[in-house]
Amino acid sequence: MVAWVDDSRSSEEVKKKSEAVFTMVEKLAQAGLKGAVEGEDPFSVASPNLQVAAKRSTEVAGSFSAPSAPGVNASETPAFGIPAGAAGDGKAELDISSTVNKKNPFKATGGAAGGAAAANIQGQVASFEIKPAGTAAPLNVSLAEGQDPITIKIPLSLSGSSCRKTSGSCRFWDKEKGEWSTDGLFERE
Repeated sequence: MVAWVDDSRSSEEVKKKSEAVFTMVEKLAQAGLKGAVEGEDPFSVASPNLQVAAKRSTEVAGSFSAPSAPGVNASETPAFGIPAGAAGDGKAELDISSTVNKKNPFKATGGAAGGAAAANIQGQVASFEIKPAGTAAPLNVSLAEGQDPITIKIPLSLSGSSCRKTSGSCRFWDKEKGEWSTDGLFERE
């Protein structure tokens, strides 16, 4: 069972709770990969509030997504597209994981971008990590000049009046700053 963030807590309590949720989800993915070998179907878990998928591979390029929540169409699930050559050397085994949280675990976290922006999150919160097999430290991903970008597709339903135009933007949680950020992101139709 996942305990989601309570808005009445202090931002420090929320940060600790959010970190605890992500640590638990990371341990779940690691347990699912224990003893995994290249070429096996991804490990996956899906509940109404949380979806997790993880696989072991030497090749990261391609599309990867968490499983759909029960009763949800796969086209409504976030997906990540990784270009060839973005991570790994094609020889070493890597653990690739994706999670989707229906509820925003950073909802009340402080900071201008953390608090105000977090309160306006309209879609699911999705994450994607690439790690050397069996380790906890994420692999740094870098793109060469002119290389295709990493793509993130997060379907969302924007709330608002039908007579007003609404729009959204993509953000990522900057763990170092403890806030939502748009640094390095651009939108593509």
